[in-house]
Amino acid sequence: MRLTRAKAAAVVLAISTTMVSPAAAAAPANDDFDDATTILEGIEQRADLRDATTEVGEDLCDDGPTAWWEFTAPAAGDYLVYATGSNFDTEVGYSDAVDNSIGECNDDEDGSYDTVDGPETMAKDDVIHVQLGHNSSSDRGSGGVGVVRAFPVADDFADRDAVTFRAGAPSAVRGFSFDGSEGTQASEPDACGVATTTDTGWLSFTPTTTGPWMLELKSSEEFSFTVFTGSSLGSLTPLTCSVDGHRALALELTAGTQYQIQIQADDDTGDGVFRAETANKIRGMAQVIDATGDGNATQSGDASAAALLDDGRPVVAHVLHNDDNGDGSAVVSERAADGTWDRTVIDSWTSGDYGNAIDIVVMPDGEPAIAYRDPAAQTLEFSQRSGNTWTTVTVDASGTVGDALSLIVLANGNPAIAYQNGDTVRFAQRAGGTWSDALVDSDGDGTSTDVGDEIDAILFEGQPAIAYADSGNDEQRLARRSGGTWTDSLVLGTRSLSDAETYTGADGRPGLNIDPDGDLVIVIQDDDNGHTSYGVFDGSSWDFEEILTDRLIAELGWSETARVLFDRAGMPVIIWQDGNYAGHVGASAWNGTTWVEQISVAQLSNPLAATTTDGAESFADHIDAILMADGRLAWTTPDNETGDLYWVEDQYRVCPSDSTPFTDVSATSFAKDDVPCIYGLGITTGTSATQYSPADSVTREQMASFMARLYRELTGDECSGGTTPFTDVSATSFAKNDIPCIYGLGITTGTTGTTYAPSDFVTREQMAAFIGRLWRTKAAFPS
Repeated sequence: MRLTRAKAAAVVLAISTTMVSPAAAAAPANDDFDDATTILEGIEQRADLRDATTEVGEDLCDDGPTAWWEFTAPAAGDYLVYATGSNFDTEVGYSDAVDNSIGECNDDEDGSYDTVDGPETMAKDDVIHVQLGHNSSSDRGSGGVGVVRAFPVADDFADRDAVTFRAGAPSAVRGFSFDGSEGTQASEPDACGVATTTDTGWLSFTPTTTGPWMLELKSSEEFSFTVFTGSSLGSLTPLTCSVDGHRALALELTAGTQYQIQIQADDDTGDGVFRAETANKIRGMAQVIDATGDGNATQSGDASAAALLDDGRPVVAHVLHNDDNGDGSAVVSERAADGTWDRTVIDSWTSGDYGNAIDIVVMPDGEPAIAYRDPAAQTLEFSQRSGNTWTTVTVDASGTVGDALSLIVLANGNPAIAYQNGDTVRFAQRAGGTWSDALVDSDGDGTSTDVGDEIDAILFEGQPAIAYADSGNDEQRLARRSGGTWTDSLVLGTRSLSDAETYTGADGRPGLNIDPDGDLVIVIQDDDNGHTSYGVFDGSSWDFEEILTDRLIAELGWSETARVLFDRAGMPVIIWQDGNYAGHVGASAWNGTTWVEQISVAQLSNPLAATTTDGAESFADHIDAILMADGRLAWTTPDNETGDLYWVEDQYRVCPSDSTPFTDVSATSFAKDDVPCIYGLGITTGTSATQYSPADSVTREQMASFMARLYRELTGDECSGGTTPFTDVSATSFAKNDIPCIYGLGITTGTTGTTYAPSDFVTREQMAAFIGRLWRTKAAFPS
């Protein structure tokens, strides 16, 4: 069977996109003790506790409600029970009756949502019940639970134990215990790059697939772990490491390669669970925007904001500060055509606070402008570039300007700033070169003392709208201007979001945008439980839902929400940064049915470097995210270990949905969406100006162009020209540069040592080889 052009379009599209499947949430059918679900050792189960209830006598750490599992010990030994993948603060434990929990309570550590309890000593065939609950009645969500046997840790490298998958298990798990007698071996490598005399133990893990994995260590004790490559104790090479209990790492692993895991017991004794699971991944390409190079003393980008210039180049405003003395500056970094970043210092201050308030826009003339707070004088500043000159003016010299602001461009082209001043929200705008400002609202009742802690502004129906947090009243509010009058209304307060959830106050900057239907949307994080809610405002009322994703990614929690964006298909995507010490940025995307989470595994600082002590972190008061001109996501993120600020571009491209000039692609074709995609990406130009010829077979010459163009689209590499041994490729062929490209990449070897056979049709066997070899070149892709 020959490969038709319609099938080729679908094949090429499959390479250029990454499909993500959401995990299915389990129903709380095991709400009561008598309805406990059977759970097996080493096989985790998912649960949704949002609608769970408390039955009479039920107790777990004096909180409820819970869900129940029944566990029968397959052999005598010590068993640990643990919670995992939770988007709420969990409690887990053993019970021998509905009203009698056994063991400790809420053994999570370092802000983790996950817990470990035990060990519980059991004889073969002993039966015990497992409870999974939450830390407070207002904090419910979805998560997982597992039981695993705790074995004495392997003290010597040669005796290391394998972390393996049980049949049907979503994760590979291994329970372990330290008794304080382990010590260290001669020639044992340093733990986490630092010499240690504390006890260590060894595990190994061999991934089943190549790609992103999350390695995680759970314990109520202070354990850390280091991942090594190599097979003998004297030849191990450290790959990465984590510190503190409950630390998780996202990293790329290769199928079939055995990785060595060294666990360091900081407190000598204790129990824990080591887990490995695959992770949904954003293939992030990271660039250093601003490198301070002097470690923790100077930080770049605790607050940052991004925009796109008219030619598609990103420009970033960020704040530099010195932890030692409070000195700082407002900085703009612009990416040049050659990919390098040029930095301009706009303003500097001495002995102020960190000044974590800055925003950037591109004005109608194509030049960037920024607004920022001078923390030394507590003033609001605006600076705009004209040519190569930045001109700065003071917008509010009151000396009481707060640490929250949002810069927008009005419909008439003038800049405007929503900002915090004392306990109020104000709005400043420029007209005729003169700035004026007005009180927006002090929250509607005049009683709050914490108005405007977090602010975002946008144009909605041609008029400014401002979302802000009123932490004094635990509310999110929306102010809108009509004519010259501001009206203020409640967005969310202490009221129900779902049957079991209440919103109890804002944490992090709200994110505003306009959806494809023209409605105002907002993303808000709840300060109390860390959950995030997505709301749509149609001009008169709000419709909210919580984003409670069954996380495929261990040990991540919502933190500072960056931005809600809409991809080319019109689907919302939320960029956020992890708040549970894993140091990553994530995205939650709506796929039309549910929210799906992905994680960026872009490498920031090397946690084994001498300048780092805690791994690569990315905690900031404000990061930003934008949609690139070609549909890719991009965002800013700081590395707090090094003080560097990064620009990360997602290598996943949302397929273009633009119409094509082709009149011969049927509306019922299985490739009706794929042909516009590869046309929009420039992978095909058709057989004529109006024809795609979907039923025609694909020649090897055409396939070379498809593969080369796709490679260029994915990598940005020109990959043109070069030499080949092929004597049958014409100098006038449209693929004269494409065939040398894929030959040099190893995607083709030709039909003989000297022929490529460009006019031959591609068989399905050859197509498989082309695609497989292209995929294997991914090591050359930015990541």
